[in-house]
Amino acid sequence: MSATSMSLRSFLRAGVAAALLATVTVVGGPVASAQTGTATGIVHDVSGSPVEGATVIVMEKEPGAKPYEATTAADGTYTVTDIYAGMYGVIALPPSGSSEATSAPTMIQVSSGGSTSVSTLTLTTTATTGTVTSDISGGPVANAFVIFMEMTAHGPSDNEVMTFSDVNGNYKLPALSGGFMAFAYDPATASMTAPAQLMLTGAAVTQDFVFTVPNITGTVLAPGGAPYVNAFVIALSCDSDMYTQMGFCMVTGEGGFGASDATGAFSMAVPNAGVYQLQVEPVHGDTSAAMHEQIFSLASAGEEKVFSIQLLAPNVTGKVTHPTTGDGVGDLWVMAMQLNAQGYFDGTGAMANGPTADNGDFAFALTTAGNYKFQVEIPWFNTSLAGLMGVNETVAVTGEAQTVNLVLQVPNFTASFIKDADTAIQWGWINVCQAPGTNWQQHCMAVTDSSGAGQIEGNISETGAINLNLHPYVSGSEVFSGSWKLWLYPDEYQNAGTAKTGITVTMNADNTAVTEVLGHTGSAITAESDGSYVITAAEPNLNGTVIDPTTSEAMTGSGHDRGHLCAEETTNRTWDCTSVGTTGTFGIALDDGTYTVRVEPPHGSTTMSAVSFTATIANGVATASGSAATQSAAGASISVTLGTPNLIGVMQKSGEAAGDGHLGVQSPQDENGDGVADWWNWTSGHHISSNGAFATEVAEGTYKITAEPGWNMSGASPVDGYIDVASDGTVTCDTDYGPGGCTMSSGSVVMSWGTPNFQAVIYNPTNEAGEIDGGLDVERWYQSDGSLATNLDNAQWTRWTGWGNGGTTGLVELTLADGLYNVRTRPGWGTADLAGASFTVTVASDTVTACQTTASTPAACTPGDSGGYVLPLSTPNFSGMVVKGDYSTAAPWAHISVMQWQDSDNDGDINQNECCDHPEWIGGSNARPVTVNQQTVAKFGMSLADGTYELDVHPSWEDTTSIRRKLNLTVASGSVTACTPVYACASDGEGGYTLALNTANISGSLTDSDGTTVQYSFVDVMVDDDGQSNTGENGYESFVTWADVNESGAFSLYLDAGQDGAARNYQLAAFPSWSDTTHQRTLVTVEVSGNPAAATNCTKATSGDCISSGSLVISLSKGNYFGTIKSSMGTVSTGDDVVLANALVMLVDGSGDVITDSLTNSSGVYYLNISDSAITSNSCTSSNVCDLKVQPATLAIGDAVDKDTLFQGGTFVTGQDGVDLLSKTLDVAD
Repeated sequence: MSATSMSLRSFLRAGVAAALLATVTVVGGPVASAQTGTATGIVHDVSGSPVEGATVIVMEKEPGAKPYEATTAADGTYTVTDIYAGMYGVIALPPSGSSEATSAPTMIQVSSGGSTSVSTLTLTTTATTGTVTSDISGGPVANAFVIFMEMTAHGPSDNEVMTFSDVNGNYKLPALSGGFMAFAYDPATASMTAPAQLMLTGAAVTQDFVFTVPNITGTVLAPGGAPYVNAFVIALSCDSDMYTQMGFCMVTGEGGFGASDATGAFSMAVPNAGVYQLQVEPVHGDTSAAMHEQIFSLASAGEEKVFSIQLLAPNVTGKVTHPTTGDGVGDLWVMAMQLNAQGYFDGTGAMANGPTADNGDFAFALTTAGNYKFQVEIPWFNTSLAGLMGVNETVAVTGEAQTVNLVLQVPNFTASFIKDADTAIQWGWINVCQAPGTNWQQHCMAVTDSSGAGQIEGNISETGAINLNLHPYVSGSEVFSGSWKLWLYPDEYQNAGTAKTGITVTMNADNTAVTEVLGHTGSAITAESDGSYVITAAEPNLNGTVIDPTTSEAMTGSGHDRGHLCAEETTNRTWDCTSVGTTGTFGIALDDGTYTVRVEPPHGSTTMSAVSFTATIANGVATASGSAATQSAAGASISVTLGTPNLIGVMQKSGEAAGDGHLGVQSPQDENGDGVADWWNWTSGHHISSNGAFATEVAEGTYKITAEPGWNMSGASPVDGYIDVASDGTVTCDTDYGPGGCTMSSGSVVMSWGTPNFQAVIYNPTNEAGEIDGGLDVERWYQSDGSLATNLDNAQWTRWTGWGNGGTTGLVELTLADGLYNVRTRPGWGTADLAGASFTVTVASDTVTACQTTASTPAACTPGDSGGYVLPLSTPNFSGMVVKGDYSTAAPWAHISVMQWQDSDNDGDINQNECCDHPEWIGGSNARPVTVNQQTVAKFGMSLADGTYELDVHPSWEDTTSIRRKLNLTVASGSVTACTPVYACASDGEGGYTLALNTANISGSLTDSDGTTVQYSFVDVMVDDDGQSNTGENGYESFVTWADVNESGAFSLYLDAGQDGAARNYQLAAFPSWSDTTHQRTLVTVEVSGNPAAATNCTKATSGDCISSGSLVISLSKGNYFGTIKSSMGTVSTGDDVVLANALVMLVDGSGDVITDSLTNSSGVYYLNISDSAITSNSCTSSNVCDLKVQPATLAIGDAVDKDTLFQGGTFVTGQDGVDLLSKTLDVAD
């Protein structure tokens, strides 16, 4: 929920009331009493002279009573009498015939029996003009209320202007600069125009407003069934990509407004296609009904929708009060968001929101039990609450009637955040971490509020004010006298070029006050006389200018989107982002480290493309490297030139440009070396704009480009095209890979969206509707020889070919080529009790000729009402819950990976310990958080065919206490007949199972030969199951498990001892990180014994022990043979040999078996670690001489070396150490 709707509603109350005055539709103004006061003031023209005959309007917040008005005298003065006490907005309208425009509005507080002096209202110079007309009446609209509201990233600012149209529908306003939402309201018809989103520069501009025929209509009923009058209805536009991927609406703007009449009916015009969140808000102060929210989509512009809405009676009521007076506080925005088990809001749970009444009351309908984060926001315009902060409190909601009272907080840390002495930071947010705060996962995620269910966060206001109530908890206990790293993030759009700033705050013994504040340089900041602190933003150490490649000049622009820049340091998982300023400049403050900096052009640009460069920060000084960045010296300003797209194109539908989708760029992978792509590897992804345009920069090579329509596009399906990119960047369509959909026009790629030949609604049988966010996965069947399968009898294996998302309706539209397909439905994000189901689809002559279930007795698919098919989700035959290694705590978002054992030797049975039966991955399921009996559980469900399965249960990335566990599962006659081990896969006796993750009994650390921590690697574990020394590697033939090596070089495992605690040996293979080509896979032997089982011994294959105090300490071995691999193709310009990166270098014995291998790095250099025992024990030649063979990378760009060409580069003899094998050059293939 954005602050936009909160402020918008409050402002519209005042604005609509003023508009009603124009047609005198509201009568019965207030009468004088002891409860009223007056307002006096003067109106000037632009030259400062008094204005006679101007109309002054004093507007209440809620329509229903006639606004107050007065006319100015000859000296420009006025007095408005009999105003009830309260907060009001005041504007002055110019007299008839004036060339000047309406004054800016001002706010006043009127007290009972008193007189309020209003600041001078000055008419303005006309610069913004337009006409209000109606498509319905066919003419101008007089007395329409016109409003322009400046919109920031945090909702409306305090810059709003308004006026009325004259008898000809014309209006006049002053010059405006910034982003604005503008609309007109016609009180005669109680209708509003769809809001226009404008970027204004201060120049003269014309903006017309048109009342169109409403396409969104409906009825609002009260909880008891009677018509609900004067409900405020708004359609908020959602980011469609975010909704598709994450399942919740990120508000990006307003689509339309309306209000219910005496019959409860409402109507509004929402002209554009897209995803919207419909909100129906009860009358201000009415706590007998709760706000209603629902998602809907418009597949095409102007599509009609009809809603029938009955508001719910609230079950959660409460009051927000002032911490000092205890009085209720009105016009605050309250949000309640259901949390997952880790205490985070992930968008899949229930939520409610709404404003407080004047007495502070609020009311929600929350029928799903669970932990909720209740947040209260203090609006920027309420200066009476200065010095207080909102509420961020976790509450256990029962789902029944409940009272939740909230008290505004008194901060124990207050500050002002400034860029310099004259400039305050506008908007931003704060994260609280343990000092030093350099690792997000270690230092920041561990700090929570008192509930233990969420991080301590805060906002930076429009004026740079910071108010925090610091009572940090770690591991469930409050930490006193602690030092905390506060990361202050300026809003990157409002404060372009201002750096993220870290300060250290130390609290006293009871956390009631701050004892010390250190700035970003480590210097102490002295408190002001009122106890607050002034924090100056860090000076950026990565500064520069972004260059527009089309002009070779700095990027310029007045809008919010002038380009974007992010720097990421993966070791400590730190990052910082900023927007490009109005003059093309940027600035970020980065800690020491190496960063990948990605610079994006303005969204939707077809003349510029993103670039990246490397920034190394040493002792606070930045050095840039990479072709996109130039820098005269370390620490100097950096010039970054955006790329020039060479892949420019447009998507069409029925011959017209049409878009809103995604473009995937993929490179060919030729596994069998026949020159034909066996599969395509994803390279990059790009947005297709609403007008169908796309642009990006691609390197030399051959690519498949796949255009996927946004799910709100109907009648369109994904389409593939194939392109070739020459060495000079020229793009042409490639026809060798099939017909595709690519044509060229004036150097641009033109593709047409596919015409769907397969339409299906993913159906949820529980709620009898299309599955929201449901999906389809599509696989094509092949015969054993690689040809297309013609029926299930000759179908041997499948290849994934695509997918579809059902959005808000469950409808998926695809274009399938001729063939036989396995189509599997997939539940949406919020569904935990249903599983996917498989269907067999046959396509011949581009037409679907059959669709049937994959049951033992297939049944035809159910036809849909408007064509296509209805594909229901299934009731799972294997379902239950996932818990952590303590066997009790829920493990939300754990993932169950499913592998089915294959009878590869066709002997009729599965033998898991002998060649050659093997498990093959077939899918998986997530354990979704669900509230059951007021407790969060992690539920999963899947439908599995008869067979033998191996399950890998993985913890979520947030779960740092559990490790993966392997389970064995058997399904027969459609039911689970065995799941082992039973202690980790416990049946409840009613068909449900509880799967337990593992806890580690072995821990270890991994370093390289120089003692440097190895990060983001892995360790494989093998065991000797057959007791034979000649199987597997060193006799260890059976794979057991693996462990990930984290950013600290640590890993954890669970390994069993032998029977009754006897010793059992395992071979561990520790791998270097993917970027380390110097070190080699290193083997150690670990002995596990005892009860409980623990590591009791560890020996390294080369030499030395590798255990200390019960923990494994493994050091990678460095290659003792090294060399360089090149290609004889050379470069175009010089003819010199070029190095081959990612070439596979293998030490091969006399039988052709690989002893050890390595990959070349970007410089073509490889390292091999070869011991004497590796040669003598692997049957090389009689002289212990082995071959070195090289296999170039698959379809290596620019080398043209056939992957089947093997090269004998040299011989190896025992006893050598540190040998340079010099350069080896591969000949170009024929």
